[in-house]
Amino acid sequence: MQNYFSAIGERITLGMPAPDGYIEHNDKVVNLRGYLNTGKIHFLLFSGDIPNRETVDFLNDVHDFIGHCHNEVITPSIITKNTTGDVWGKRNLLWDCNSLLHLKYNTEDAPSLYSIRPDGNIDFFSKAFTIAEMDRYLEMLYQFNYYQPRSVQINL
Repeated sequence: MQNYFSAIGERITLGMPAPDGYIEHNDKVVNLRGYLNTGKIHFLLFSGDIPNRETVDFLNDVHDFIGHCHNEVITPSIITKNTTGDVWGKRNLLWDCNSLLHLKYNTEDAPSLYSIRPDGNIDFFSKAFTIAEMDRYLEMLYQFNYYQPRSVQINL
């Protein structure tokens, strides 16, 4: 089983409950676990400390890909702490109110992805990923793949 340590020394293990904290969403401060309690898979896209233009563009592309291809089962959310909403457009944006989530998830130094299952447990995490790699992960775990060619048989 894969282990990882947060920046504040907590062990993060696949299958464990997602670390909790406070986020601001739609001008309300809420508990992250409460936000995740929707019965869907959540992809938490952490921006890191001070995202540059390349990071913003990449996370926006990932958010849009998930929203376009898998929105019926996955909710993508960008979690940021040091940028204005202007750079993210109309994407699902969560503010890390006191910057503790970035520390708990050890995501302050690079853009990162955490997949949270519908039961609130960590399913996958990565600091280095591409959209194609993420799609391969989705295929492996959930048997759907946007890039995979699909054949359709039509009976006449």
